[in-house]
Amino acid sequence: MTEPTPLPRRQPQHDLKHNYDDHDAHDIEHEIEHAIRNRVPAPISMPRGFEELGKMSGEAVLAQYEAAAKSVEEMGDVVKNAVKQLSESLIQCDADLKFIAETANAIRDKGLQSQELVQKMSDMSRAIRDTCLEFKRKVDV
Repeated sequence: MTEPTPLPRRQPQHDLKHNYDDHDAHDIEHEIEHAIRNRVPAPISMPRGFEELGKMSGEAVLAQYEAAAKSVEEMGDVVKNAVKQLSESLIQCDADLKFIAETANAIRDKGLQSQELVQKMSDMSRAIRDTCLEFKRKVDV
């Protein structure tokens, strides 16, 4: 919309020292009212190619939004890859934890077997010593 054209200024016809009476004020009001009512706005003319400019601006805005959407999608791809790697790492960690648990159980089992073997050896040593002592007593008689 174009700027409204200012009303023409009227040169004062009276001296500033002159006291205006109601008749002068009424004339001034009438002139102002007449100027406002008879004022015809200038027609609005659009520059040539203005519609094309709007279309191009709209397409530029749409292109920027599309670029932003693609950037967000690319960030989503990065997150998907990170989640995939995390899933693979969790699977590997789960396998490692199972291996650790199996190894710990195998060590415990080996410890129990070793304890039993030591106990048997101790029992056999005692039995051999007792047998040797008894045999020695029989021989010394």
